[in-house]
Amino acid sequence: MQLSKRLAAVAAFIPSGCVVADIGTDHADLPIYLVKNKICPRVIAVENKRGPWLRARANIESCGLQGYIDLRLGDGLQVLRPGEAQVLVLAGIGCLTIQQVLAAGQDVWWSAHRLVIQPQNKWQELRLWLSAAGWRLTGEDLIYEGRHFYAVMALEPGPSPPYSSLEWELGPLLVARRHPLLLALVEKKIKKLEIIKRNLAGSHRPSLNDRVQEIGEKLLQLEEIRQWLQNARKS
Repeated sequence: MQLSKRLAAVAAFIPSGCVVADIGTDHADLPIYLVKNKICPRVIAVENKRGPWLRARANIESCGLQGYIDLRLGDGLQVLRPGEAQVLVLAGIGCLTIQQVLAAGQDVWWSAHRLVIQPQNKWQELRLWLSAAGWRLTGEDLIYEGRHFYAVMALEPGPSPPYSSLEWELGPLLVARRHPLLLALVEKKIKKLEIIKRNLAGSHRPSLNDRVQEIGEKLLQLEEIRQWLQNARKS
């Protein structure tokens, strides 16, 4: 089977031979891929809604993988025992939900060796939250699919380096490796901020002056990053 670009990027961060728990497995595409391609000997697939759980079960059974994929119906990490899975995957889930799932299952969370996360929103907020919780980024990828950007992160226990605010926003490891899609992401952010700045400036409300100045400073930072990435492409 062929995964979407987003899930393929998630799969790329999963070490061979480990047991994975896929939280919010939906159709169980990722667990099926990991087992069929002999990346993982066993996967625990978790879904908290009966409809998707039934679809996942049908897909697993159609592949004859019931003995390799343990499908469970329940909330997040609540259906796992500490140490059962070396890698926890939370993909296609919002930032707040990811935080809630991890916080509600700390014994399972902290028994894992790696997190592989693909948040649907608030990437910077989640990076900072995980760093404050004691997890450091060990890998990042950026995907463009269906006219949307997706960030994929791999994290392991340990302290984070002192990244700048802009690095936390864009993805410190994406910046370090000058990811080929990063320029397009930066340009999208610049366009969005320019529209917001024009709208705020057009209101002529003195109370918004600080916000306009803040956006202007952010635009200067992003413009520096854009120039740096453009020069890197030319060299």
